Amino acid sequence: MIGDLLFGLILDLVPKKIRNIFGIILIIIGILLSLIAIPLWLVAGDTELGIISAILAIPIVICFLFGFVLISSTEDGGLVY
Repeated sequence: MIGDLLFGLILDLVPKKIRNIFGIILIIIGILLSLIAIPLWLVAGDTELGIISAILAIPIVICFLFGFVLISSTEDGGLVY
């Protein structure tokens, strides 16, 4: 509840064009990180590289999520739920 309110306030302070551009950049970063993590996951199996690629999946999901939220927030002037 408080985090959602704080996130909404921060989004309102950032201009719409910058939100859109930053959202696209975050999605591109997520794609690049996934291109690194997928070969690690496939090649490594049950070694330490597999654990590293599983840990790398968390920032990938966060990058995609924030990128899509920033892009969707520019359409109506508010967050789309």
